[in-house]
Amino acid sequence: MMVEFEIIHIALAPPDVLDNSLIGKVAVIIGKDLYNTRLLLAGKIPKIIAHYSTKDQADTVAQSLRKLGLTAMVFGDAELRKQSDSFRAYTAEFRQSEILFGNRSGQTIKIETDDTFLMLKGIIRTHKEKEVTTTKTKLNIPLTALSGGIPIMRKVKENAKEVTLREEYFLRFYGRNSMEPIVEILQNDFDYSSLGSQMGSSSIVNFNVLVTNIIKILPRVIFDDRLIRYYAADSSSNTLNTVEVNCRLIVSFSQLINSSRS
Repeated sequence: MMVEFEIIHIALAPPDVLDNSLIGKVAVIIGKDLYNTRLLLAGKIPKIIAHYSTKDQADTVAQSLRKLGLTAMVFGDAELRKQSDSFRAYTAEFRQSEILFGNRSGQTIKIETDDTFLMLKGIIRTHKEKEVTTTKTKLNIPLTALSGGIPIMRKVKENAKEVTLREEYFLRFYGRNSMEPIVEILQNDFDYSSLGSQMGSSSIVNFNVLVTNIIKILPRVIFDDRLIRYYAADSSSNTLNTVEVNCRLIVSFSQLINSSRS
């Protein structure tokens, strides 16, 4: 009988102060060199810093990190990589202290401060490859030599891969006790007519105006845009760097920190 195996990850919230003493202690605990440990601890976004084969191992190491004053959490691989299945909003109706979102199927969901803990703004980056064929004119050396030096040209087809980068902003709403978003808004899949006279000429302008209006209606909900402001600087040291993983880490640590303060 095959035993199911799952990698267990330890994630760490970046410390407020990063000094050589702390880096050295963490390096010993997770068994990494000082340089890579510094990269893992730097930045503003929580990161996966170590991987283990059992939860007991991960829990023991996480407890050692907590004794250093760090905020550490343990996650199963499937838990982190799970794809979110949220309500995809297409329309918005602004009310005094709540927002009624509708999707393309006509279903609606109401968002208000009491049932919403966090608004997370980020960017989805996708790469698209396509093969492009171009025709170039090149010198035909053998025929040119046979013609006594008179240039003879030939047409050559060349195939190359063209890579395009697509960026799209998103806003996700989360409750207090789940890593799953309640509602998601995508920049390029939303009807901005609810903005009225505020509506601009581009989706990115409209998206930012929409977010501003939402924050005004839900002022007590935490707004987090670290995935935009710090994404590039933090991503190089995170081997599990995906939108879903980063969202789940930020949400989980935000919930943990908020509950400890309550």
